[in-house]
Amino acid sequence: MEDTDMASPPSSFRAASHSTAPPPSVTSSQTQPSQQLSQQQQPTEAKQKARSKRVVKDGYIYQPYKDYSHHGHDHEGRGLGTDGEESLSSKDSNQASATRILELSGLERRIVQLLETAGQAIQILSGDVDGEDKDDEETGKRLLSAASLSQEARQAMAKSYAEERAKKFETLAAGYATLVNEIQSGLRRQFHYLTKAGISSSQVPFKNVVYGEEKELETWLNAVDVLKASTNGLIERVENELLSPGPRKAPGAETAATEAASGAPPLPSSSSSSLEAL
Repeated sequence: MEDTDMASPPSSFRAASHSTAPPPSVTSSQTQPSQQLSQQQQPTEAKQKARSKRVVKDGYIYQPYKDYSHHGHDHEGRGLGTDGEESLSSKDSNQASATRILELSGLERRIVQLLETAGQAIQILSGDVDGEDKDDEETGKRLLSAASLSQEARQAMAKSYAEERAKKFETLAAGYATLVNEIQSGLRRQFHYLTKAGISSSQVPFKNVVYGEEKELETWLNAVDVLKASTNGLIERVENELLSPGPRKAPGAETAATEAASGAPPLPSSSSSSLEAL
C-alpha cells in the first residue's frame, strides 16, 4: 500500500532511495545515517506546511492571491496548491463552502475596521478628534496653561504635540494600507473561486435572473412594452376610423339608426322642424 502522508518524502525521493539501495555486501551500519536523515526531514516538512498560512485572531485565513491561483500536482495526479493541499475541485463541497463563509465574515470585519481607521485618520487631519487619550488631553492642557512660558517653550510644546498626532496618523495610514491589501486579496480569491465554478456574475445572463431588483426591473420593462403596444394599436385604430376617406352619411341617418336600435318610435316631422327652429 502506497504511503499518502504529506509529511513523508515524495515518491521521487523514495524511488531514488530504492534505486540506490546498497548491495548485500554493505553492512547495515552504513544505511543507518540515511534513515536518520529521512526521519529528520519529516518534522521539517511538517513545520514548513504549518507556516504556509498566517491565521488572524478572528479565524480568517489570509493568503496572498498568488497562493490561491497557482496549483501543482502531486505524485498521484491530484491538484495541489502551493502549500501542498488538495485544490478546491477535490475538496468536499461542504468544507469549501464553510471556508468561504468564514473568509467572507473576516472580510466584513476588515471592511468595518477599514472605515473606522479612515474616520480616525480624517479626524486627526481636521484637528477634531473625539475620545482622545489621556496623554493628548494632558498635552492640550499644558498648551493652554503655557501662557507664562517663553515663546520658544510654547513652540517646542506645540511641535511635540504635532509630532505625536503625526505619528498616530502614520500608524493609521499603515493599518489602512494593510487592510486594503487583505480585503483585495480576499475578494480576488472569492471571485477566482466563483469564476472557476462557473457562477460568476459576468457569466450569468441578465434574462435568467429570477429574483431581486434585476428581476423586478425586467418585469416592469415587459409591462411597459405591453402598454406601449396596446397604446399604438389604439392610436392606429382611431386614425383609421376618423381620418380615413369615405362616403359621408346624411345628417339624420345616424339619429335614425340610433332610434331603430333602441326601439323608440320616430319623431314626427313637425317636432323635428320645431326642434330645428329652437
